[in-house]
Amino acid sequence: MHSPYEFIAHKQSGKEHPPKEIQTFIERFINHRIPDYQMTAWLMAVYFQGMTFSETEALTSAFINSGRQLTHNGLKLPIGDKHSTGGVGDKITLILAPILAACGIAVPTITGRGLGFTGGTLDKLESLPGMRVNLSLEEIEATTAEFGLAFGAQTNEIVPADQRIYALRDVTATVRSLPLITSSILSKKVAEGIQAIVFDVKCGHGAFMSSYNEAHELAKWLVHVGQLFGLNTSALITKMDTPLGRTVGNWLELEESVQILAGNQDLRDILDLTFALGATLMKQLQFVESRAEAYTRMKDVIRNGLALEKLEAVMMHQSGDLNSFKLLTRGKGDEVHRARASRTVEATISGYLNNFWARDFGFAAILLGAGRQRSDDIINPAAGIRFHCDVEDQINAGDPLFTLYADTNSQLDDAEERLKKSVEIVEEKPERVNLIIDEVS
Repeated sequence: MHSPYEFIAHKQSGKEHPPKEIQTFIERFINHRIPDYQMTAWLMAVYFQGMTFSETEALTSAFINSGRQLTHNGLKLPIGDKHSTGGVGDKITLILAPILAACGIAVPTITGRGLGFTGGTLDKLESLPGMRVNLSLEEIEATTAEFGLAFGAQTNEIVPADQRIYALRDVTATVRSLPLITSSILSKKVAEGIQAIVFDVKCGHGAFMSSYNEAHELAKWLVHVGQLFGLNTSALITKMDTPLGRTVGNWLELEESVQILAGNQDLRDILDLTFALGATLMKQLQFVESRAEAYTRMKDVIRNGLALEKLEAVMMHQSGDLNSFKLLTRGKGDEVHRARASRTVEATISGYLNNFWARDFGFAAILLGAGRQRSDDIINPAAGIRFHCDVEDQINAGDPLFTLYADTNSQLDDAEERLKKSVEIVEEKPERVNLIIDEVS
């Protein structure tokens, strides 16, 4: 390989790296032979000059080779997963993963924390007292073998190169690069040892990719590069203008997910997206002959309680508190985590609800304590937002729109101020918006 200086200059001039040189560069970085400032310079060069599919495949391989992979030896179930590019109120993994496991598909999901204004599945899981997500690879494999499901976090064993490089991208404004995003996502998913994956690529006001064209391009990269690693891949491009479901916030979203699996909440947007993603993955794995069969299977495991039992069993196995989980199933989550301060915001005009602008509600949730403004912030599991109406509902002045939950009144004041222009009420009833915009496969 050339010197780090020459390697960086090569990309700055827009030239393509040989795969072997990318592997060597990443190996030297992991072994602390290349300093952070030179890696940052290269990331900036990639951000502006881009990478080819071949380079992205090589970078993804280098990430994977920096750690270990799950093997699932002897597991006779089909193995798949789903990945979302991040949204507000997006609790789909908490619902879909146990549904798939109850149907007979193994889901060894390695999931992440909140990023920016979007929530993270790990933070939601950890709102259950005692819940442990920092599992070793052996623990993830054993839990998956026993239950067909495991909830793990990225550790130093799994793609450590991505961990270190992402930390640099996060503070140097190089996150929004298609090849870097693709390598970061796919390296973790390939390391899971799965056979197929469905991507939920968000676009809209509450997504990192705000336009359809951006989302479609990312979906193409994820699908194509994923196939280079032998994965059966597909992506749904979905709308993220309004928060999903009726809650934003870790404990609130976990309770909502449990209530959906218990059959006590029939939330159209959540179930539509959950079933669409699940059916797509089942078809990729050749687990069903038709999408209709997939929908039937998923509805059945909710109706007969198997999906909820699966979630409970896994969370208890990962040290979650049983009494707290039982309170969730009875809709009494506030007996575990109760906010010290709350405030209900009412409509000031009459009409039809057209939107709760998702990005604003995501940032408001952070102000309430449901997310992090700094990496060392401690999350308040009880903090968040509960919505009292849905898009298309007729609203009268004085009707409750949403309730804010936090530790202090000053946090409520900050969040309410942030949300002053984040509710859109119109005179005429809006047309129903289809969450699923397109499919890339």
